[in-house]
Amino acid sequence: MASRSLINRRTFTKGGLIAAIASPAIIGRAARAQSQGELTVMISGGAFADGNTEAYVKPFQEATGIKVNAVREQVSLAKLKLAVESNNVDFDVCYMPGQAVEIANRNGYLTPIDYSVFDEEELSGLADTGKKPFAVGSFFYAFVLCMNRELYKGNTPPASWKDFWDVENFPGTRVLHGGDDGANGPWEFALLADGVPMEELYPLDVERAYRALDRIKPEIRRWWKVGSEAEQLFHDRVAHIGESYEGRANILRDQGHPIDIEWNQGKLVASYWAIPNGAPNAELAQKFLAFAIRGEQQAILARMTGTAPSNARAMDHLSEEEAKKLATYPENRARMFENNAAWYAEAGPDGRSNIERMAESWQEWILT
Repeated sequence: MASRSLINRRTFTKGGLIAAIASPAIIGRAARAQSQGELTVMISGGAFADGNTEAYVKPFQEATGIKVNAVREQVSLAKLKLAVESNNVDFDVCYMPGQAVEIANRNGYLTPIDYSVFDEEELSGLADTGKKPFAVGSFFYAFVLCMNRELYKGNTPPASWKDFWDVENFPGTRVLHGGDDGANGPWEFALLADGVPMEELYPLDVERAYRALDRIKPEIRRWWKVGSEAEQLFHDRVAHIGESYEGRANILRDQGHPIDIEWNQGKLVASYWAIPNGAPNAELAQKFLAFAIRGEQQAILARMTGTAPSNARAMDHLSEEEAKKLATYPENRARMFENNAAWYAEAGPDGRSNIERMAESWQEWILT
């Protein structure tokens, strides 16, 4: 294999997740009777946007009298940067992945969250990583080990990434998510397969991860890039064992396909609500976020879309059957590790983030 001087471990920096201390308050019910203004919320697209409409947009309008202009688009870091730096912010709330909110905050693109308008009991359901000074947890998803149960009928199925790497005792066509985006590659799974405990993954030992990936590389049929691709691979039985989003695997299971999920050593990834710096209706946006982290509302989104709630109180509003499918169901969450978004977003002296370095290292490795 060619030399990889660009991925020397010393070029990667450490990062820590930041917690915020919340203050008590609640949106008053008295506000329902009169119009209180309006705000614009970016709710992504497709079925997920439909879920956002039913879980948040409609009930928030009814509860507060505040009109919500729901825009079915996703806000990229580049779009946020352009809007803020050009003083042309035309939306108030958006979803962002963990790495993006870390970078956005470092560059001054976000408005601090006013936790004084949040309900204290609802905030207690959020983990510390969901209560950042500049963003609040919205939902979780997970990258998990999945398998076709028929392949292992009568035999012990794989139960860890070490087992996935063991092609002799656990045969089958394998797939993994590629690392092209620099943020969601298989590096953590490679380290777990090589014996690194979940609690010691970060900062990533990049060289060790690639040495482990060298061993499995010849066995990978596809390095998939988007969730629909992984779902199709398992649907068509091209993939017998490999990585998938838990939501995609649950879709297949609900359709009757023999797909099993192994939650052990899954990678839990957080998404956040954020308010751009310069939002025209920032005060109303704070109230919307306080509403959107309520367990009852998050349960609606979970039921409609399969996304896991950030608020543990949402489980009280779901049946046991519904809850067990979700990544943040207590028994599932306890077996996984949380992706360290701060480490990926951390920048070195040259201003380049670990995301950029990982994307570069991946391209160098995958082409050799």
